[in-house]
Order: sequence, then structure tokens, then C-alpha cells
Amino acid sequence: MDKKIFNISSFNRKETLLKTIDSIFDQSDIINISLNSYESIPVELYDKKIRIFITDNEKGDAYKFIKIDKSNGYYFTIDDDIIYPNDYSKYLIEKVEKYNRKSIISLHGRNFNSFPIDSYYKSPGRRIHCLHESLNDEVVQFGGTGVMCIHTDLLKNLDINYFEYPNMADIWIGKYAIENNIDIVCVEHKDGFLKYQDVVEDINTIYSTFQNNDRIQTTLVNSIFNI
Repeated sequence: MDKKIFNISSFNRKETLLKTIDSIFDQSDIINISLNSYESIPVELYDKKIRIFITDNEKGDAYKFIKIDKSNGYYFTIDDDIIYPNDYSKYLIEKVEKYNRKSIISLHGRNFNSFPIDSYYKSPGRRIHCLHESLNDEVVQFGGTGVMCIHTDLLKNLDINYFEYPNMADIWIGKYAIENNIDIVCVEHKDGFLKYQDVVEDINTIYSTFQNNDRIQTTLVNSIFNI
């Protein structure tokens, strides 16, 4: 049977990380945790199913995809500020199979109305939020990697060095999908399916860091669509 492999990159957020891991622990066969800039390994993470990677923040959230080319099974990428429901893996695997393992599945995504865009975070488009209800499955240009599932057969050639800039994993996966003619499907879900953990230092979130300075993201997105 294919393994259920959960993968997370955490930037020095022990308290929320442990709650996230607890929410998916019984749903997983293998958990890969990249500890970015942690001073020590939390003792709670010592378990035979958990693999720890000590990382700097060079690749940031892209470390969620560490060793994907060496993995076999259902590959979940998750975030350390979300609590996942106990049927999370079952639901996303059902969606992976619905699309014959040929699509990237996510609960969060966006489509821009037109190109070139002026701002990755502010240009108009349709946004589907993982924390709020979405009534239908929908193909998107960019999917959220914190709520994503892929069968590894689809992305066997993806190497961590493909992510040239850190903390832009959603864009890099979107780029890879377009280059390889792979659909990203943002799937239906109910409001409250996921629960957000308040991050005390909101400055540490990727959105808060880049929302007013997204030149690199914007340039990258425009380059993907040959603008």
C-alpha cells in the first residue's frame, strides 16, 4: 500500500508546530519535518515515524518538498499554523484518485484575471481560501502548498533546487505545473474544515512579510506566462 507522507517546514514555531503534528500524526506513515533556524530539536518530535531535517532558511517553505524525488506514495505538504481534521488524508487521497493521480490537489488557490499583473498579492483575480467554504472543484493557476497532496509519481523529477527563491513555494509549484502540463485542482471543502492557529508574531508569516513588497513574486508570475 502507498505510504502517506506528510511534509512540513517550520520556522522556529515550536508550539504551533507540535499541535499541527498532533493533528496529522495518526493519519501518517512518515512525517518529514524541516526545522528552519531552530536552536534545538523539540523532544516531543522524537518518534520512529518522524524524520528531522536541520535546515537554515535558505529555501524557506520549499523545504516542504524535501526528498520528494526519493519518496513513494501520497505526499502531503502542510503548514505549521493549521490544525488538520482527522479525515484530512482520506479526503485528499480520494481527490488524488478521482483525478487519476495526474493532478496536484489543494484546498487553497488563485487565478488572476489577466496578465501582466501589477502585484502578486493585490492584483484582481479569483481566490479560494482553505479556511472558507468552496462549493466545487476548480482548476487554478496557483495552489496553496500548505494544504496540498500529490502522488509522488507525478512529481518524481522535482528537486529542491528548482525553488530558486525561498518562501514562494506556491508560485514555484505553479510554474512547475504549467511547464509540465499538470492541472492544480482546488477541491471543494466546507467552512471550518481546517482550523487556523493564531501566530503570536504575525510578522513571521510569509504573507505579512511580502504583502507590501512582492516585486520578485510578481516578476516571477509574469515570466511564467511569458509576459
